[in-house]
Formats: sequence, C-alpha cells, structure tokens
Amino acid sequence: MESATSTSFLSGFIESLANISQIILVVGLYFAWRQISVAVKDIKIRSRREAGAFAIAQAERFAKEIIPEYIKIDDKLGNKLKDKIKGGLQLPTIPPVDFTLQEAKLKNFRAFKESIDCLMEDEIFYDDVILLTNKLESLSLSFTKGLADEEIVFGSLADAYCSMIHRLYFYYCLNRNNSDKTHQILGYPNTIELYTTWNQRLEKFKLEKEKSSLEEKKIETERKIHSASLRSSAIPPIGV
Repeated sequence: MESATSTSFLSGFIESLANISQIILVVGLYFAWRQISVAVKDIKIRSRREAGAFAIAQAERFAKEIIPEYIKIDDKLGNKLKDKIKGGLQLPTIPPVDFTLQEAKLKNFRAFKESIDCLMEDEIFYDDVILLTNKLESLSLSFTKGLADEEIVFGSLADAYCSMIHRLYFYYCLNRNNSDKTHQILGYPNTIELYTTWNQRLEKFKLEKEKSSLEEKKIETERKIHSASLRSSAIPPIGV
C-alpha cells in the first residue's frame, strides 16, 4: 500500500515538473521573441535613419557637384544648338519615351539622329556628358537600391533631376541605342528607373493639383450661380 502511494506521489511530482518545465519553456520563448522583435525594430529604425542621412548627403552632392557640371554642359549645348539652328539643323524637342532611338516612335527620326551625331562630334563635350551622366547614374543607384531614402529628397530634387534627364535625353537615346545594337545591357538603368518613378509622381501631383483647382472653381461657380439666382428672382406684378 505504501509502495503504491509512493509511486503515485512520484508520478504526480514528475507530472508537475513537466508542466512547470513547459510553462518555463513558453515564458522563455515569449521573452526570446520579444527580444528578437525589439532587435529587428531597432535595426529597421537605424537603417531608416542611415538611409535618410545618406539621402541628405546625396542631395548635397547633387547641389554642389552635379548641378554646376550640368550648367556648364547646358550652356555649351545651348550654344551648339544656336550654331546648328543657324545652319538649318535643329534638335527636335520630344518628351522622353523609353530612351531608345526607335524610328517607329519618332516621325523626325532622321533629323533627330543627325542632330545627335553633330552634337557628339566634339570629343571634349562628349566626355563631359559621359562624366555627368555617370555621376547621375551613381546617385540614382543609391536611391533605386534603397541605400538612400528617395522620399526624403523627392520634394527638393525631383523637379531639377527630371528636367536634367529630359535635357540630356538625346545622349541617353544615343547611348542606349548603340548598346542595343551591340547586344549589351542598355545603359543607365538606375537613372531611367529613378527618372520614371519621380517623373510619374510629379505628373500625378500636377494632375491632382489641377483637379483640386477645377473642383475649387466648380464650387465657386456654383456659389455664384446660387447667388445670382437669388438676385434674379421674378418681380411680381402689382396686385399679385
């Protein structure tokens, strides 16, 4: 009888220990999960902070290094265009499409190609353009690959950046067209990606602003119509 009681007690004790062990294990796993969650959150915060700081550094680089070089090239490009226009050759103005020379998409393809060839005859100018576009590509890469937070600098850089790419469209067409013919990877993929992202976002904001303006005009017009209606009520005849 005593032996059975001892065995029952021992079994109960072991079962209690097992339950306690399970509770301790669950509690331990919970705290481990909490620590991991806090660590992951901390990593994300630090990464976000570093991406923001790098974005600001890239914005400063854009202002101090890239813009001055672009201004020099743009001035030289403007002078070249004036000389060519005097000679009867003009560089067609078209919005960026896919940054390749596709005759099917350009009605004035021949004139566009001839203009590019004439502009690129100047080796010094050509080298300056290559240097600038390579710097733009490295800056773009930092944003497209997530190393820098593009949303932080969008408001200050996007308009100038997209205008710059638009102005250099002729060079990107030439470069990417030649790469395509030689079966190489099309050049400046990060520049094109960032330009497309920012340009579409700018276009969206522009359309939203226009929509808001139209809605405000609609409300104002309805208010004026209502006011005019009150003032233009029919004048009843005498005795009515």
